Amino acid sequence: AVFLGTNGYISPRWYAAKDNVPTWNYTAVHAIGTLRKIENEEELMKLVDKLTIEHEAGAKSPWRADWSNSKIRKMVNAIIGFELKVERWEGKEKVGQNRSAEDQASLKRNLENSGDPAYQFLAKQMKTS
Repeated sequence: AVFLGTNGYISPRWYAAKDNVPTWNYTAVHAIGTLRKIENEEELMKLVDKLTIEHEAGAKSPWRADWSNSKIRKMVNAIIGFELKVERWEGKEKVGQNRSAEDQASLKRNLENSGDPAYQFLAKQMKTS
């Protein structure tokens, strides 16, 4: 499974060197392990309950599944549930680390000045010399 972190388009205009093409910078975590498909209705219902309790916790009127409703039960069987037993985590990043110090500084400055919070966060993740 891949969990994508901050990412964004990088314009060739943002480098100090002028002979470049567009690219994409990103951070991600790869979870490597054994995947198990959940096909049992009862187990899927428990998974949906757990998911909604977690994500509806802050709502004034949290949604809860009415498992006596045949339409709800039919919909839960259309869900493809899975469990990933993680055996290893791998962090991945492409944030301009292969560039010259001058290109990195220019890229970081352009990301910081973009006005886009995601790009500004991506700039914070860069390690410039």
